[in-house]
Amino acid sequence: MTARSARRMLAVGLALGANLVFGIPVPNDDWAPDGPPTPILKVGEILPPRTHAPQFPPKDARTLFSDAEIRQARENVAKYPAAKAVADKILEEANYWAGWTDEALRTVVSSAEVPRSFECCTEGCPVHGKKIFEATGTIYPWIIDPKEPFKVKCPIGGETYPSNDYGQFYRSGFKDRSDFNGPYVDDGRGWVGPNGQRYWFVAAWNHWLWVMHPVAPHPNLQGGLAALGRAYLLTGEARYAHKAAVLLCRIAEVYPNMDHESQSRYGQLMAEKDGTRYAGKVINAIWETYLVAQFAETYDAVWETIPGDAALHTLYGQPAPALRALIEGNLLEEGIDAVYQKRARGNYGMHQRALLVLAIVRQHADNRRYLTTVLDQPGGTVYLGLRTALNTFVWRDGQPFESPGYNELWVQNLTALTVLLPKLGVDISTLPRLRRLYDAPMASIAVGRHTPAIGDTTGVYGGVVGEDASVYEQAFRTYGDPRYDGRVQGFCVAAARARHLRAAPGRWPPGAAAAVAAPLGLRPRHPQQRRGRHRGGALFRAAREPCALRSDAVRSLRSRSADDAGPRLSRRDERVCAGHLHLVAAHDLAQHRYGRCDAATR
Repeated sequence: MTARSARRMLAVGLALGANLVFGIPVPNDDWAPDGPPTPILKVGEILPPRTHAPQFPPKDARTLFSDAEIRQARENVAKYPAAKAVADKILEEANYWAGWTDEALRTVVSSAEVPRSFECCTEGCPVHGKKIFEATGTIYPWIIDPKEPFKVKCPIGGETYPSNDYGQFYRSGFKDRSDFNGPYVDDGRGWVGPNGQRYWFVAAWNHWLWVMHPVAPHPNLQGGLAALGRAYLLTGEARYAHKAAVLLCRIAEVYPNMDHESQSRYGQLMAEKDGTRYAGKVINAIWETYLVAQFAETYDAVWETIPGDAALHTLYGQPAPALRALIEGNLLEEGIDAVYQKRARGNYGMHQRALLVLAIVRQHADNRRYLTTVLDQPGGTVYLGLRTALNTFVWRDGQPFESPGYNELWVQNLTALTVLLPKLGVDISTLPRLRRLYDAPMASIAVGRHTPAIGDTTGVYGGVVGEDASVYEQAFRTYGDPRYDGRVQGFCVAAARARHLRAAPGRWPPGAAAAVAAPLGLRPRHPQQRRGRHRGGALFRAAREPCALRSDAVRSLRSRSADDAGPRLSRRDERVCAGHLHLVAAHDLAQHRYGRCDAATR
């Protein structure tokens, strides 16, 4: 370390230390939301309806996916088994949600008055205690079933909580307490056990209904919307688009009133502890970046079907223009506002990615403002413009200022920006320090096998951070550096060997090794997931959800030439997301590379 670097680290440390110890604010701190705190919503309090009238001309075209990309994706599914395997997984999840009745889909999305909590209780289960964490090996062990509303099931004994029917209480306008006489009554703000601990059964079910997460693999709205939209693009079947639109319209009805700070367990705990604000919309601000981006992606996918969907018009009692306006105002524009209000804000790159997806899909909004925010915002930390941030927050070797594990999220999200920004007429690939972001994870590997366990990175058994084929294949296409293609092949070969696949990497054509890393699961690593352990900590300094997306849905159906490197894949054991929501399997379907990869794995 140079003397200059040492002085810089000392200055940052002293500034942060002053903030922690003496309460001295750090200049340009843009992490906390603006304005006064929002009071905790009381049980039984009904929020007046809120609407966000569209401020811009209506959307008039699909903008995230082109006809050529969709056509290429369908051809690949028909031609290549590897692509078909991706499509089959998308259709499996889409069919689950397509099997619901329209009214059931509307009902499962509750209003903002129902609290949310990523954790039920740190003490585990009222009966089995912390054994549920040990038995499942995860900090999110409860079984969540969307068809069993407001109930969580213990993974050990199979018993469900709470003992009362919260749905009856909810439907009565929070008045009917006739069955509040059982052993585990939860009015939405939890049940307090003999140990003095509060168990947030209802809020935990509600949170996980919304959110994708690698260690909470329940059917959820975030994953369902992704699957329904992509299933429609791949098949053209209107039933998938219809169910997606039913969900989007219902979510649009309740989204403006969503306020995580006043409506969540963690918001309440933080406010009671020291007045700290835990902002967000449906979920916390970090994970919200992935959720709102998914709303936008799915709307773009099914937008064209709404005028001809008579059943949708009848269900909501409104014509197509009104339903489109509902989604464009209450979801897309409300989501854009959430980014600026720091209610959809994450580690660097997360909200920038979300804002660009929203801008592209909303189409006719204030894109000049959004580009200025992403590229040239003059102050702040996580909101600082990219051109300045690359030289302010990224060291000369390409490492951002966080630990290697979290730095990987920077690489994933900024890679997404390299694909999104050209849709708005901007190319950032020539920014010199951007390229160094790809070099730094490679240069930090020790003895060819381990990333140093600095901060919240890997664990005592080590491991490599940054084994992300999606990122490095995009880097290879952008810069043509053979080291990036070699990196993809290297860790994919290692994954194949770990699965006892008998194949000699030397016989595989360039890029084909990626095909055996995982059968095209393609859900990016959630920010909270780390090799060898799962950390809760400060919840996502962390979503992972998320959570940072390592690539973007806008690449979901992107055409590639037959000579491109192998398919964008991820380690099956470590890439599943939520959110984050990151990108998905669909984005590989529009590449021409499956035939070669199929041959390599036979």
